Amino acid sequence: MSGYLSSAFKLADNIDASSTSGWNSGSGFVPVGDSTTKFTGNFNGDNKTISGLFFNRSATSYVGLLGYTNGATIQDVGLVNLNVVGSGGVGGLVGINVNSNISGVYALGTVNGSSIAGGLVGLNTDSIISAAYFSGNVYSDYGGGGLVGQSSDNSTITNTYSSGAVS
Repeated sequence: MSGYLSSAFKLADNIDASSTSGWNSGSGFVPVGDSTTKFTGNFNGDNKTISGLFFNRSATSYVGLLGYTNGATIQDVGLVNLNVVGSGGVGGLVGINVNSNISGVYALGTVNGSSIAGGLVGLNTDSIISAAYFSGNVYSDYGGGGLVGQSSDNSTITNTYSSGAVS
């Protein structure tokens, strides 16, 4: 799979990912990209949704649809009825987002991480997030936020919002 992490992807239809709750002995979906093999490509959701995506990875860092990005572009996708559990760097869409652009995206559901957890992105560094929102609940022992868990000074976040509870 690592050979595809720099490729361009476009959703052709909505995806029902509710079966991911039974994948990998109950651990659910495996995040695309990690600290060794980052997602550096383009993901265009073409205004489609992915529903029922499930992660139960409490001992795993960099958890989200895309676990770790660097130089990526992610746009126009909705994550609905999301259930994410991870360790550090946990987000519904991206766990760790570095030098990447995210626009026209949203996530609805629950995100739970022991540190640096956000509804959409866990850690955001040197990146741009625009026209995005999260609605749901975020639980984090440290560094939690509704839309983004933590963001660096070199990042830009515009035209975004989150609703729900952060605890």
